Parts: sequence; C-alpha cells; structure tokens
Amino acid sequence: MTKFILMFAIGACLSPNVLFSCDFCNCLSGINPYYNSKNRVAVNFLSQRSFLPPILPTLTNTLQTKHIPLATTMHGGHGASPFPTTETRRTIEVMVQHHLTDRFMLTALVPFSTLTIEQGSSFSVSGIGDVSLLAHYVFEFDFFERSTILLGGGIKTPTGLSNLTDASGRRFDTRFQSGTGSWDFILNLSFFASHLGFTYALDVFAKFNSSSTVGDRIGHSLSATTTLSHDIFRNNASQTALVGILGARFETKTQDWISGKFDVDSGFTSLYAQAGGQVVFYFVKLDFLVLVPVHQSRSTLAMNEQTRFLTGARIEF
Repeated sequence: MTKFILMFAIGACLSPNVLFSCDFCNCLSGINPYYNSKNRVAVNFLSQRSFLPPILPTLTNTLQTKHIPLATTMHGGHGASPFPTTETRRTIEVMVQHHLTDRFMLTALVPFSTLTIEQGSSFSVSGIGDVSLLAHYVFEFDFFERSTILLGGGIKTPTGLSNLTDASGRRFDTRFQSGTGSWDFILNLSFFASHLGFTYALDVFAKFNSSSTVGDRIGHSLSATTTLSHDIFRNNASQTALVGILGARFETKTQDWISGKFDVDSGFTSLYAQAGGQVVFYFVKLDFLVLVPVHQSRSTLAMNEQTRFLTGARIEF
C-alpha cells in the first residue's frame, strides 16, 4: 500500500479527481447554501463512495497487467479489470468568511482529502489541495419578505502538492495529485429568499481551469444546488432550533486534457436529491445532509457514485 500523509494546512476547494468516477463538490459549503450577514468559520466533512463491477479484459490485456501493481496500472486511467473497483474519498473543508463591509465579503476555502481505491489490492493518497479565495458583493432587496444575492468570484491558486510520485519515483496521474498545479478561475452566484417561514436558496459554482506546469488541464466544471428549509422546532428563549432541509444538486464537468489528448471517459453529468437538517444552539450550527444520486451520465468504463454523506459545524459571530 502506498500512502502519503501530508500536514493539514490552508488549502482550497477540492481539486477534482476523475481518474475514475469520484465526483467533486467544488465547494462543500455550496451543498447547503446559507447566509445571514454574519462572519463565520465552518468545517464540513464529506464522504463519497463509487463502484464499478468487474469488466473482463481481453486475454492480451490480462497477460499485460496480471503482475503489475495497482498503482502502476492506474497511471493509464480507465480500463477493464477482472476485479470490482471501489473508490472512497473523504474530504474535510474549512471555510472562513469575513465581511469587510456590509456589502463586501471575503471567503477562503481549505480542503484536506483522502482517496482510497481498491481493485484486487489497495492504493491510497492523502493531502491538502489548492487555496481558493473568493470575494462576494452582497445585494439585499425586498422580494417576498427578505432576499439576498451574493455575486462573486475568485481564483484557485496552485498551492497544493502536484508532483507526488509512487515508490519507483514515477509521477502520479494529475488527477491523483493533491493540487492541480494550475491557476483556475471561479464564479459564484447565490440567492436566498424567505417567505412564510420557508427559506429558499440557490447556489451556482463554476470553475474554469487552465493548464498545469506539465501541460494537463482538468475539465471545466459547474455545480448548482437548490434547497428549501423550514423550522421543525424553534425556541427563541433558549436559542435552539431544528431546521429541516430538502433540495437537489446538479453537477457537470467537461473532459480532461491529459498527456496531450482528451480523456473521453472523464466528462460526466450527475443529479442528486438531498435531505437533512440543521441543529442550532446559540451561535453554533450543526449540519447533516444525505445526497442520493438519481441520474448519472458517464462512460461505461467510469464508476458510478453511490450515496454521499455530509456533516458540518459552523460558528457565527
């Protein structure tokens, strides 16, 4: 087993890994869009699991790969395998949001991820990603009872490690690296509206990627999440509440440019239904969400993702 254990530090939105099918979230905080004009520090934890059943290769491919370690066979990306393939990704993302003024807000995103792939044997990589910094302008207006729009953008900087190698010194595929080694550009639009005790929210996150120092480029991506929240219980005297959340999430990504050509198996489109809640206790809020895939459009050699689980905690001040 090969494992890289790196120190946890300021990172950014998770750089996508689509060597197999593991979906990305661009910004974990966007899964549960939320805003109330306060500064906050939040930590989110996302658990993802993808699966591909055995695909019997040709006799030639079987002879070629029979005695090659898992980490080496995966450098080439996809391919038939006589073993079932399971990919597990766990991501911790730290988010810090601070208002310079009532109308201007800065956001920093910090991820740490662990990727484990099992295909006859096991292979694992862990590390921090690239720092993402965003700025948002806050628009408030009367629509229903109260509405807010956050319009922003920023950059993902190449601060994560992007030259990790295996035991033989061979560089991992770009999509196995903790960082992409590229400067990428982000656009973000969020909308929030309250009416009759319900809160409606929409978060759209687009990332436009550039080429890394080795010439690879991860595909451009877009995610959109919509949620409807309502109080199940609230006691203002004790400053406690339980909020129910329902919603949906859409994700799509274009093909990756790897080693001078497009990886035709890397693009995808996915749709998830999500449900969960939030526990409020004074200035502390705890989130829990389940995301169930209801539609996935992928290559036949790409893995389908199973149910996601997201938990989080935030402090507001």
